[in-house]
Amino acid sequence: MMYITSRYKYNMNELIIQATPFLEKIFQLLEKDGIDVSEYELDHICYRVEINERYNQLKNKFSQLGNLINEEEIGGRPISTFRLNQPIEFAERKINCLELPSPKMNSFYSEGYEHIEFIII
Repeated sequence: MMYITSRYKYNMNELIIQATPFLEKIFQLLEKDGIDVSEYELDHICYRVEINERYNQLKNKFSQLGNLINEEEIGGRPISTFRLNQPIEFAERKINCLELPSPKMNSFYSEGYEHIEFIII
């Protein structure tokens, strides 16, 4: 499945594969700082976009890779969460959910993966 706009050209599977370098960097930083997350479940990964049009486009495309389980207004903007049909696998972990927030007004983010969240009980 190929996705094309005037500014973006992505194969959706490549977009998911791009999570690996991001996750490697995050886990290297956690290790460097001595933070052990080995006992915690990795709840989701977040993919940011720059504009609302892109949010709507990716919301539709991510719906083809999984089920939209929640779209809630948080901080005055919608944030969608998808349960992926095929989890993102990284270092013996499976990430089942992807979060897609629409951009905050007057906040500028480059498109790409932004954060991960763990469940800490």
